[in-house]
Amino acid sequence: MQEDLNNKIESEDFNSGSNGNGNQNNRVNGDDAIISYTHQIPLLPEWANEKKRYVDTAGGEYYLNAYKLECNCPEYSHKSHKFKYRDIRKLCLHLYHTLQEEKYQEQLDDLTKLLIDAIFKYRVKKFYKTSVDDKDLIIGIKRLEDWVNIYINEGTWKNYNYHPAEKVWEYNFKPDNDEKVQFWIEAIRLYAKLDFQRKK
Repeated sequence: MQEDLNNKIESEDFNSGSNGNGNQNNRVNGDDAIISYTHQIPLLPEWANEKKRYVDTAGGEYYLNAYKLECNCPEYSHKSHKFKYRDIRKLCLHLYHTLQEEKYQEQLDDLTKLLIDAIFKYRVKKFYKTSVDDKDLIIGIKRLEDWVNIYINEGTWKNYNYHPAEKVWEYNFKPDNDEKVQFWIEAIRLYAKLDFQRKK
């Protein structure tokens, strides 16, 4: 098994591309692709194009625009230099809380809502994508030794959590093809280890 995993990631062939809806993919290893996945937040309706005042619990006062995904806080200023367009990683805490309002939630697709929560609730740092039995599989990693967030498109997007070291599914809630998913979790963790090392 370990040899199989190593064979899937030993030759890295990065090709920047798009999946057709604006989300950017960095493809690795041709047919059995592990993709470094960047999710783009869909454009909101025109009514969202307004300047909103936000006062946080510390008393800070900021102004944001959910349509443009802009805020004048320091967190957003820092992130916007690193992440472009409608990259989900651009969101600051103020935009996150604003997008939790019902009128915005009604405009967001299920995957976008799940991945926003992954970043702000579970502190996921990086997403990777592949497919299992022709179903899209996205894996979110916070730290290599931590719980892994798994998102599978089973007609609707479902969220599972798996601990690689203990080899357990949270609450024993697991997908039907859990053994194949576990294989890809390990493959992606091996690639993520290299990915994280490159960014140090």
